Amino acid sequence: MTTVRWPLRWLKDIRLASWGNRGALRQLSGPQTAQLFSLMADVLTAGFSLREGLNFARVMLPKMHQTIADIQHRLAQGIQFAEAMRPFVSVDCFYQIKIAEENGELISVLTNLGNFWLLGRLQI
Repeated sequence: MTTVRWPLRWLKDIRLASWGNRGALRQLSGPQTAQLFSLMADVLTAGFSLREGLNFARVMLPKMHQTIADIQHRLAQGIQFAEAMRPFVSVDCFYQIKIAEENGELISVLTNLGNFWLLGRLQI
């Protein structure tokens, strides 16, 4: 019997392909991410629930209406917020949101991510 050894690069390629192949969903641009995260942080700070905040965001950010609807649909299926955001944000943002969600720091992380993307946009 011959044993075929797959190079480790093969496994890495599969992981990258599975992350990159997230369907036809479009990742949010930097300015869109800044708008959504800043708005969500503000409404959550004001006492809105996540569901109410996303409804408000759909009204206030009409260009992201479909993306926010997709996020809401994923949440309605019982998926956590970070996982619902995964197709629309960078890998770094996803993991920051996931860790924040698990540690009860979602509002502060959304505020910081919104500020980070906003500052990045202003520097260009």
